[in-house]
Amino acid sequence: MGLEQVSASTVHGPSIVEIFIMIWFSVSVIIEIVGNIVLRNWLRHRGVKLIFVLTGTPGYLEGVYLKFCRSQGQSATRVLTLRVISMINIIIVGIIFILMVAK
Repeated sequence: MGLEQVSASTVHGPSIVEIFIMIWFSVSVIIEIVGNIVLRNWLRHRGVKLIFVLTGTPGYLEGVYLKFCRSQGQSATRVLTLRVISMINIIIVGIIFILMVAK
């Protein structure tokens, strides 16, 4: 059977659900990266010493931010809650994306 004999029904693209998952995954990764960059720059702007190699490690910037807020007498709850939600989101969509690609 040659390539010219393959019917349109046997060749299909991603479904709407797969497209949604790919977009969700992409947006989640971008949000996580941008969030890290913004938090790192915000901390550096305030004179907080950071270990550059660790800035991409999950939880490092959050721990530094928590220490900074405590030293300033401020609450870190809002920012840390958003960061945890973002991390949980990336874990969930990452698992779904891997399962989708593996099928």
